[in-house]
Amino acid sequence: MRVMDEELKKLIENTATETRRHFDVVAERLESKIDTVAEGVVAANQRLDRLEAKMHENSMTFAR
Repeated sequence: MRVMDEELKKLIENTATETRRHFDVVAERLESKIDTVAEGVVAANQRLDRLEAKMHENSMTFAR
């Protein structure tokens, strides 16, 4: 029975290690995708800021 307990313990440890490794890979991929989305949001905000400034400039021209 003692041998079976040790084998079971080793199997659980190996499974935990494998699961952790898989989780780390998935987390790294997810982090990369989040970074890509964040860069897109920053770029979109910059374009919107430029458009807003141009529209404000044009409205000031028409107001004169």
